[in-house]
Amino acid sequence: MWTFFNLDEQYRRFPTINRNEVRKILEWINAQPHLPQLSEQEVLLFYQACKHQVEYTKQVIDDSFTFRTHNEDFFGNVDTDSPQMLQAMETVAGFPLEKRSPEGCVVILGKLINTDSSKFDFVGALKLYCLAQDMWLLENGLTNGITFVFDLTGYTFGHLTRIGIGPLKSLLYFLQEAIPVRLFSVHIVNAGSVIETLMAMLNPLLKPENKEAFKVHTSVEDLYRYIPQDMLPQELGGPLPHSKELREIFYKQLRANRQQIIEYNHSRQVKEELRPAKSKSKASNLFGTEGHFKKLDFD
Repeated sequence: MWTFFNLDEQYRRFPTINRNEVRKILEWINAQPHLPQLSEQEVLLFYQACKHQVEYTKQVIDDSFTFRTHNEDFFGNVDTDSPQMLQAMETVAGFPLEKRSPEGCVVILGKLINTDSSKFDFVGALKLYCLAQDMWLLENGLTNGITFVFDLTGYTFGHLTRIGIGPLKSLLYFLQEAIPVRLFSVHIVNAGSVIETLMAMLNPLLKPENKEAFKVHTSVEDLYRYIPQDMLPQELGGPLPHSKELREIFYKQLRANRQQIIEYNHSRQVKEELRPAKSKSKASNLFGTEGHFKKLDFD
């Protein structure tokens, strides 16, 4: 079963956290008519991600759940047994590594398993990541940030053509503005000839301070300077089993918690009709006044 992390243990691990502030934020959140009722664990994750800034934490929580409510691509039908999710699980591997980075960050490995570009569903892969993120953060507790390692072996221009600019913009907004963990770094290996085009798509959507967090490695050995080799799976030169095996283990856990994932997502919805007139969310800029997704314009 999916069990939320132990609060007392986390407060012991991070003694500089002011629990009274976390509880005051929780009281404030649960008093807002438009916001869902949250647990102290959820508020604590956001408080840590926002570097213990109370008002900023409140804003990011509102942004996060507003985004979740209105973004059907990422949070609509999160049934792990749906055809879209089953295909995503067959096509991509995305899972947290067992050890944390030297900086104390959770490390997420992402790569293709089936390299046939006609099978690649970018939106399905993003949805799979989002529902997995809920589970592993709330199970494992506080972290100093999140680090991504993307192994682009087998990734072609055919895959790039299947990345919609709308979902990509939503993804970068979510990762940079609305998740309950700090984006620490992104490492890309085995990129091949697609990397220039891929980075040209990403760069306009990155905040200036996050552009430095993206590192493209010319060799796997260069990756080891940041992510120790003994953390990595077999195909990246590490001692762990191949990513195919590791993803099966993780996806089995996801599917075992299918009903809880559905219920969690259903209970974390914003009620726009009850939002106070003065309460504005950054995420609202992505949506119309009635919560419908706006048409996004790009240069």
